[in-house]
Amino acid sequence: MTKKNVFCLNALISVIIGICIFSSALPVVNAAQAVPPTAGGEQSLVNPTAEAGPALGTKVPNLILKDVNETYVFLTRLCGDKVKEGDPRYVVVLDFCATWCKPCMKEMPVLQKIYDDYKSKGMKMFLVSVDTLRKPEVFKFFEEKGVSIPLLFDSDRGTADKWGVAEFPALFVIDQLGKLVYKHIGYSETVDKEVRAKLDKIVNLTPEMIAEQKKAEEDAAAAKAEATSTAAVDAAAKAAAEVKEQAKTLSTEALRFFSAGQYKEAIAKWEEALKLDPENKFAAAGIRKAKAKLEGGE
Repeated sequence: MTKKNVFCLNALISVIIGICIFSSALPVVNAAQAVPPTAGGEQSLVNPTAEAGPALGTKVPNLILKDVNETYVFLTRLCGDKVKEGDPRYVVVLDFCATWCKPCMKEMPVLQKIYDDYKSKGMKMFLVSVDTLRKPEVFKFFEEKGVSIPLLFDSDRGTADKWGVAEFPALFVIDQLGKLVYKHIGYSETVDKEVRAKLDKIVNLTPEMIAEQKKAEEDAAAAKAEATSTAAVDAAAKAAAEVKEQAKTLSTEALRFFSAGQYKEAIAKWEEALKLDPENKFAAAGIRKAKAKLEGGE
């Protein structure tokens, strides 16, 4: 083999080794992180630390995050049971997003238009950014894209996890009483129509209507609790009656053994009956009589 061939061979081996080393250093996305889009939608990578999150029709967890001015925003001051008497209640729209999320960016013009159309009709909308960039940088990014929706910041994704946000974007609509009435994961062309239809039903509710709705829910919850309590009492009474009936059956069997002179067997049955029903006086008396017969040698 010539020196030139040896040199080429050594060079080729060096390239192969370099490729192997570089490939081993690349990050690996496992199957749990590569979630395919749902029908008609697009999503970014999964957030593996997310919890289950609120279900439709249930109260949402609280949200306390800072805006670009370092001012805290409290969800409980906008909707839900803890809104102060006399303060306005709002429908709240939250969109968890990020500057690096392409589906989020596709959704922005839709959300901006919804925000412009409903912001004066009793709705509050916030973009919840999970970016790790500095707040002013994120704000500038959205501003340059013509987005004026208020920004909140969740850089450690603690709130996103609590809300069950596993993919981005994640859109939530919460009514004046703090209940989740709409949820959509990923971007879809149907979001605009669906969100508007939901908002049209609830943004125009008057304080009186909201109060009536709240009272109706409280009455329904009280009725459910009472029904549950009544059912529990009935179930307990039924179980107690069944136990007494079983003890009565055992006492009857014991009496047959006693009548047949099988006093030990009779005692065993009556003792079983007493375990089930300690107030069974007939069983207690039967045991005494059976023992007396055994002691008398009968």
